[in-house]
Amino acid sequence: MLYLIQLIEGRVVHATPAHTTRLDIGRDPNNDVLFDLQEVSRHHARLVISEALLAGDPEGLADLTDLGSSYGVWVDAQQVHYHPLRVGERFRVTEDRELALSFSAEELLVIPPEPEPEPEPE
Repeated sequence: MLYLIQLIEGRVVHATPAHTTRLDIGRDPNNDVLFDLQEVSRHHARLVISEALLAGDPEGLADLTDLGSSYGVWVDAQQVHYHPLRVGERFRVTEDRELALSFSAEELLVIPPEPEPEPEPE
């Protein structure tokens, strides 16, 4: 199954199953992927997922489109209005919110190791 994964600081915080070829992203409650953040526009971005990708073809693409958002949509530190997105490729809708398509959340788990607790001084 295909998911749209949300990450904060490299940690997966939510996975939305992609059951349809269109996922709308934004602050408006009618969006498929909802962000309750001021920096996210009501209708921020849209993903149109190819039938091949929905069927499990890892070479399939999804068309990522900025819907005229204030912050913009960013891929690889470049603002884009349109971008053909591949599985695993990350994009941002705010400074600290990344999203990516994945066939499993584990594919995108890039969690920095937790620092070892400092020993208590004796």
